[in-house]
Amino acid sequence: MSTSREQIVRIGRIAGGVCLSLAGLILLILPGPGIPLLLAGLLLLERDFHWAGRLRRRLVRWLKAVLDVARRASIAARLWFRRLRLASDPERV
Repeated sequence: MSTSREQIVRIGRIAGGVCLSLAGLILLILPGPGIPLLLAGLLLLERDFHWAGRLRRRLVRWLKAVLDVARRASIAARLWFRRLRLASDPERV
């Protein structure tokens, strides 16, 4: 009896992971929380499939790199606009 219950739980976990991953992929194109749903789906699938864990870790590394580039670009843009504003206002110099 325990084996059939474990199989039902496993099938439910896999189905939930696939549904969340597909919804996440669709919401990457449409407006919505695509990345968190994709990560949640891969997290569920990771328990049964090694490839899902590798893909999730790769996706997290890529997201961290993208956020780091965006943070650096934001800092550079703020500094550039600050210098531009100072150069155009002779009273501040």
